[in-house]
Amino acid sequence: MDDTPSLRIARFDNAVKGCRIRNYVYAFGRIPLSTSAPVAGQGQPSCPPPAISWTLPAVPGCPTKHITFDGSPASRFGETSLDELVSDCDPSSYGGNPLSLDQIGQEWIDARVRHGREMKLKPRYLSTTFNVHAHGIIAAVLANLAPACCTEDLGISIELSGLHIYSGPRGLSPPGFFKPHVDTPQGRTHFASLVVVLPTRFEGGDMRITHNKRDYPPYQTHDVISANGPCIKWVAYYSDCQTELLPVLVGHRVSLEYRLYIRQESQDRPALDLTLPRLGDLQRYEVLTRAEEMLFCSSFMPNGGILGFYCAHLYPTPVAAHGGPLEVRQEDSQHILKGSDATLYVTFRKLKCFVHVVSPDDSGAVAAATRYATLEDLTGALLAEHPDAQAVVQSRELWRYQQPLIRVPSRAFQLVKWFHPPDDSFSWTRNTVSDSRSNGVSDGGNGKTLWRYGTRALLVVIPTWVSRNVSIEDVREEVRSKGLDPHF
Repeated sequence: MDDTPSLRIARFDNAVKGCRIRNYVYAFGRIPLSTSAPVAGQGQPSCPPPAISWTLPAVPGCPTKHITFDGSPASRFGETSLDELVSDCDPSSYGGNPLSLDQIGQEWIDARVRHGREMKLKPRYLSTTFNVHAHGIIAAVLANLAPACCTEDLGISIELSGLHIYSGPRGLSPPGFFKPHVDTPQGRTHFASLVVVLPTRFEGGDMRITHNKRDYPPYQTHDVISANGPCIKWVAYYSDCQTELLPVLVGHRVSLEYRLYIRQESQDRPALDLTLPRLGDLQRYEVLTRAEEMLFCSSFMPNGGILGFYCAHLYPTPVAAHGGPLEVRQEDSQHILKGSDATLYVTFRKLKCFVHVVSPDDSGAVAAATRYATLEDLTGALLAEHPDAQAVVQSRELWRYQQPLIRVPSRAFQLVKWFHPPDDSFSWTRNTVSDSRSNGVSDGGNGKTLWRYGTRALLVVIPTWVSRNVSIEDVREEVRSKGLDPHF
């Protein structure tokens, strides 16, 4: 088999592209309803019919109202009807795309963008008997979506944000829908959203999810009542995904919506888990193998340098009082990396390379990095160097970046060679969502936030060949100590 350095680079490039293509951006599931207690080890976990309770503080003396969702078309005795729940809700709003600082936090109501009803957690004092922690949802999110720092012990926290209802057309009222939108970021540790669809009779109302130019098949939710009995359907997705709710044709589609956060602030979190099993599936394992082949080739960047990888996801970014971005702390960015971004970070950290997570668009230094039109051009640049006296100077410069930094200086970008540069043709990924009004994407959910989505890039500091040749034995010895194949 031909194993030239250029082929090693090509195999690594293919492995990363494959990981990004197969990147999980959402998880979903079905929970059947049951009125009897579950029997351990028998069949799929089920749950009792969920109930909703709410009050109307604006109406003096209004009692607490209840409704149970058991799939029956009629209300239970003494409970509120579904139509009354709909009437108690407010018209749905959305965060819009603020074009100036004074518009941040404002909400818009426009039935041409979002036509539905909602009941937020306050001031309606909304509560539910549905236990989101009890039916395997958390385990599925941890397995498929959780950032690199999450473990069963650390995990994630879930916050109920409200109840949303989209209805079929009635008279002159159009069907309920929500045009393509991106959920409003709600803080540094907010990484995903969860929609739980309750068992009511409706048609239409499927969810369409898009991320990074890739359209996923619409997720069907109208079959919560079928020949198999009533059920709850749920879908969790990265909050930077673009979602669309297709029109509801008949009935009422009722859903509970949650926000998912990393449970603890960064200073309380353990160090990132860099062990091989945490890398997960075959595609991630392939990235690690191909990166090891590439790095430990003597002709690959013998003088060292910095490789740049534009992240595939957007991340919550704070907005300053003057409307510009605030400083993004690296430790926060490291712990919320998602999907293929987390895979790249963990891979190079495992191989003893220091990795900086930066906000390239906000630093204004992207233009200083070197781009290449083709992989062949990049390969030629990465293999063209020869160890010489200049390598000593570059090695000293690299030493500055092989350690934690509060902020990566702009001059570091002069050493960067983009392995995966930004896609200038795709403004939704390259720019923050707040700047994307022109492409028809709305900010979803509650817009009362001083956060917006921003890009991130991974700057991987590649040591000189002399340093790498020493570290490879450390890596292999660590792998042997775990009883694994030292060639990964």
